[in-house]
Amino acid sequence: MGKIHDLGDSWSDIVEKRLYGKDLAISEEDAMQALSIIEDHFPDHIDDVIKDYSTRNIPSLIDQGIAVMHCQDLRGFENVFNRLKRGERPALSELVVATYFKRNGYTPILEPECENKKLDLLINHKGTDIFIEVVSPEKSDANNTTLSLMERLSKELLEGFPDAIIGILLLKQIKEDPHSRSKCNSSDFCWSFVAQAFSGPVVNT
Repeated sequence: MGKIHDLGDSWSDIVEKRLYGKDLAISEEDAMQALSIIEDHFPDHIDDVIKDYSTRNIPSLIDQGIAVMHCQDLRGFENVFNRLKRGERPALSELVVATYFKRNGYTPILEPECENKKLDLLINHKGTDIFIEVVSPEKSDANNTTLSLMERLSKELLEGFPDAIIGILLLKQIKEDPHSRSKCNSSDFCWSFVAQAFSGPVVNT
């Protein structure tokens, strides 16, 4: 299972190797503590980062670790945490929102009951209880298919052109004349990404 040292020997090493020198707006202590939580409870997530070597996943790991770190002493945390471990994405969204309120001086309650229903959060503002529902739609099948295609294209292009930086535009639909940019409006573009070659493993952003 994934370990922090699989990402780098230190936070500065992780920034250098995995984020290409682009540091995040977070202290080294908080970053390493967040990664330690991921290592203890979600080592497979580290494996995923190593597998596809994607820079976008390092910030995701940090965000998840920070959310768990800030919410682990909140009432109702255990059940939300178990949902998170089962892979339920909305659970992470709830912890992220709870982290926001906690950082702003509130003490949220997770999964409070209201009229025999479980809601997501409860905070008390100036003596008034406020119940909060966090809306976190799942990714559509179309988006998942597009992301999978982006990853596959990126890897194949980098294997074929190891010293190139290649920009890709994925269109919602193909026009009659693909060479005429006058027929391609900005609304026609669904996704864009860059396949970028470094002297190391494959990267797709």
